[in-house]
Amino acid sequence: MTVKKKYPVSVRMADWLNYYEYSDEDIKIAMPNEIFQDFRNTFCPNFNFRHKAFAYSFYYLISYLYRNTKYGSITPLKNLYSIHLLEMIYGDRKRVNYITKRLGLLDQLGYTKSENDFPIAVKIENGQLVDFEMFREQSLEFKKAIDVPKNFICKKPLKAFHRTKESTFNDGTFFEYENVHWIDFPIFAKCMSMGTKGFEIFYAYGFLLAFNKFINDKGGVYKAYMTTALNIHTRKTNFLIDKLVSVNFLKLESPNLLKYKIRKSINV
Repeated sequence: MTVKKKYPVSVRMADWLNYYEYSDEDIKIAMPNEIFQDFRNTFCPNFNFRHKAFAYSFYYLISYLYRNTKYGSITPLKNLYSIHLLEMIYGDRKRVNYITKRLGLLDQLGYTKSENDFPIAVKIENGQLVDFEMFREQSLEFKKAIDVPKNFICKKPLKAFHRTKESTFNDGTFFEYENVHWIDFPIFAKCMSMGTKGFEIFYAYGFLLAFNKFINDKGGVYKAYMTTALNIHTRKTNFLIDKLVSVNFLKLESPNLLKYKIRKSINV
């Protein structure tokens, strides 16, 4: 998969699945519902809707890679370097580097931590995740066998371990599942294959998934609520919903009430 310098390359969904070695056994990722409010409350002049959508997509991808220990299987490892990941999603690293760099915006918000270490396997007890087996714990022989790029950075998804800075135990989205929304990786891959607006569509999908019950209780996709919550223009809201309908992520069930049903998985 090649990457242009200024714009993300539009590729088939299958290419994204193959590139990240997707398997039916991969764990579905739980995203924290508060991410939308946290992003909305972030007072940064550059952090507009497009950049929030990118940050959300980036956080999802690093959560998927971390939880499914792709760092222990995908080669070469440089393909999982955080800089490469943002180029895969956004294309032009310069515009969004302030979000993902070490001590960047996501690090400052407590969503990520830039580390040189990375997970290579999971530790399971009684069918539950308890921890990860990390690269630094391995033998010297094992470490030499893995070609780790110089200054390699793995972005650790902190909300997956601790929901608040005050947490003293693992109560994050890898371990507890209150106030979360679940997203299959094929949904992400499909959105990313849609070109330059793909991560915006993914962000809108995640928002509707997180607040699906509230929206349905109001008799359909409450466009005014979505427009206000995401701080976007009504035209953008209509565009995003139309796109989600066009790829069958939303199904219009009641035209009169604008009642939609959200699709939670797709065939691969």
